[in-house]
Amino acid sequence: MKLVHMGAISTSIVLILGMAMVVPAFIFASTAESEKLRVLIQIEIVEDDNLPFWCSEFNEKLEDGGIKSVVFLTGEIAESNPECIFNVSGVDVGNQGYRYHDITQISDYSQQLSEIKKGKTTIDNLGGFESKVFKAPFGSTDENIYSLLDKSGILGDFSYSDHYNLFVDDQFVKFDLLTVDNVKELDSIDSLQIVTFSFNNLESVDSIFNTVDEINKYPILFVNPSDLYGESLTLKR
Repeated sequence: MKLVHMGAISTSIVLILGMAMVVPAFIFASTAESEKLRVLIQIEIVEDDNLPFWCSEFNEKLEDGGIKSVVFLTGEIAESNPECIFNVSGVDVGNQGYRYHDITQISDYSQQLSEIKKGKTTIDNLGGFESKVFKAPFGSTDENIYSLLDKSGILGDFSYSDHYNLFVDDQFVKFDLLTVDNVKELDSIDSLQIVTFSFNNLESVDSIFNTVDEINKYPILFVNPSDLYGESLTLKR
């Protein structure tokens, strides 16, 4: 057998052995990652009494902790407090209309649409991005919601405590969501579920991040709406 052939065979054996060592480790890592419970942290900025100081403190914690999450606010609050439009990696920004008002109490469809569009446009212009995530104030929606969101360019709806909706194949599709108040509940939750913890700026920043630290002690994976959708829902311009 020629030496060149022997060299080729030896090289092949080394490559095969190398793959045998690397591939199982890759598969194990992927499997371990997929078995982690996915946790979505939702933050609502619902009033401006403690702004912009609350947002500045919260922003520092976000940057230090690198926690994926989604922050919802209205166009009105964004105008008064542009510091609250967090431009942090891993954080999606969602709109709640222009004012924090129950959209179902607006009787005219065109006014409902205007409320959502104005909120989105205001936040997008101030933030320098295009946000495609929405959460209805008070979680209150009616039969118009899917049409309103479609016409507003929204792809992710997180208005509810038991599910979220993503725009897939030209329609909104419902996905299960489990809202949790107590971190200890994570002990008995199946890893296939998606769990959300919801906070707002009426709570102290320290209190929120103390809870986040407790959550992070579990084998979990923090996700944002973009992760759930499979592509960015806060598009940089």
